[in-house]
Amino acid sequence: MCGIYFNSAFVSNKLLNKTLENVKYRGPDNKDILRVANCTLAHLRLSIIDLDSRSNQPMSKNNISIVFNGEIYNFLEIKDELLSLGCEFLTQSDTEVIIEAYRYWGISCLKKFNGMFAFVILDLSLNKVFVCRDRLGVKPIFYNLDNNNLQVASLSSMIISNKNINKESIQLYTSFGYIPTPYTVYDNIFKLESGNYLEWDLKNKVYSNKSYWSLKKDDNLKKDINNDDLKKLLIDCVKIRQISDVKIGSFLSSGVDSVFVSLLSKKLNNSFGSAFTIGFKEKKLDETPKASILADKIGVDHFSRSLDKDDLLISLENFIKAFDEPFSDSAALPSILLSKLYKKKMTVALSGDGGDELFYGYKHYKWANILNYVYKIPFFIRIFFSNIIKFFNQFYKGRFLYYLSGMLSHPNKNELAISFFSAFQPLNQIQKKYFFSSLNSELKNKINLIDKVAFVNNYMWLESNNNVKVDRSSMYSSIEVRSPLLDYRLFDLWKNGCFQYDNGKKSLLKKIILDFSNQGVLNELSSEKKGFTVPISSWLRNELKQDLTNCIKKKYFDELGISDQYNFVNQIYQEHISFKADWGELLWRYYVLVKWFVFNEK
Repeated sequence: MCGIYFNSAFVSNKLLNKTLENVKYRGPDNKDILRVANCTLAHLRLSIIDLDSRSNQPMSKNNISIVFNGEIYNFLEIKDELLSLGCEFLTQSDTEVIIEAYRYWGISCLKKFNGMFAFVILDLSLNKVFVCRDRLGVKPIFYNLDNNNLQVASLSSMIISNKNINKESIQLYTSFGYIPTPYTVYDNIFKLESGNYLEWDLKNKVYSNKSYWSLKKDDNLKKDINNDDLKKLLIDCVKIRQISDVKIGSFLSSGVDSVFVSLLSKKLNNSFGSAFTIGFKEKKLDETPKASILADKIGVDHFSRSLDKDDLLISLENFIKAFDEPFSDSAALPSILLSKLYKKKMTVALSGDGGDELFYGYKHYKWANILNYVYKIPFFIRIFFSNIIKFFNQFYKGRFLYYLSGMLSHPNKNELAISFFSAFQPLNQIQKKYFFSSLNSELKNKINLIDKVAFVNNYMWLESNNNVKVDRSSMYSSIEVRSPLLDYRLFDLWKNGCFQYDNGKKSLLKKIILDFSNQGVLNELSSEKKGFTVPISSWLRNELKQDLTNCIKKKYFDELGISDQYNFVNQIYQEHISFKADWGELLWRYYVLVKWFVFNEK
């Protein structure tokens, strides 16, 4: 896990060192800069595999140079294949395996890699640069094409250029609470899409962006799998993530996904270390007591800490610094603190991320199941009731009525599926431009609303929200997080319909847990998903009230290009602080945006 930088032009040490210093937390163990054929490569290393300095990057071999962030989980298997083909190795790293795999198979080597990765390959024999990202977008990578020059980095803040805020991206942010790929907060910087690679011709200064994998249905893949084979695959997803030259532990809640990962890790790896839990001093939100019991039953040491509002508020400044772009998922606050706690003991953590995507664990799938039937009612009837609800909402202020009227107001299930991620309100032109160019054809191929919502969730929310939250909050404390349930082989099965909605019960994972333990573990699992619930609404009425007041200023809305939203935000601000309605989640979105803007304008 690292920070990477590439520029197809020369960059001075002074300028580059200043840039790298600001994000040294992504790789505190080593920093190196390499110049090849007037190109500049730089790397910040977090040492996990082959701790020897021989595996430091940038790494060069046979006219191929690379900067790489992430892990290739099956690199030993690929290495054995390459050894049988006559390749020789100088290190024990997965970085060198990428170089040799590319040298032997070309860019098609991407299809062999199982991992989370973002890397840049400079191939002087072809006079080309390849920028590559893993299938599910676990690892970030940003690029800029300006003045016939290619620049690539782990974060947008590392791109050295004049940065102008993209007003359409801000509009997307206010809709979703994050900026979806491929856009960024800046005009001239983009995120490389998951499952894609960018090819840059150094001589002719032209590029192409190509996909090698996607979430779209693939008729060449399996359409079914029996439970025994699926169980073996799930076990292997955990097993291959045990390879490390430093100790491994896990993030543990009282939910099915993290218990599944922690339990199997202990069974497969005797040296598997400890489980870590962050809880809250509010008992109804606190998972630490159950997590402690589960850790004892699994047989691992357990470390936990219960947070209060002061802990979370103190982490606010780190939250703005760590996330590089405006990002409003408040669960990132305890995630940052969890990683900080974890770093005191270990560097590599396994998590249960991906389980809710594969096994339909989010609450919005229950709503989708209900609305699937509601949308059999003709549109003119639904819009009639939607308008009635809007009318009553003028007098009985409430977020639920606001959402309910939106749920009924969409002309079709495609737009409804998208609206699940934008407070159910009618789509504006910028949203339609983004979605209908990216998703509309795939959504039309799905009949059930649950399938439509799941595709939007996994195509957009997973990559642009959840993966961002995990990467930024963990890397800010120099932690590597591995997520077995984000294995692309499982998503190959998901996209072809091998997983079915079971009301979020995750029956298969529970069966495997029972196979490796006893009924006592299942009995301790939480029946209701808690997640990292943060008391945002209360903060904005109390501890953060003055700060929020300072942020709801028209000048900020004008400068950010969202002047048309000021009156609405000011209205819900007044309703919130006077306890007429709870608009905490939405106000937090604007609060974070202005805080980010002010921080970056310093």
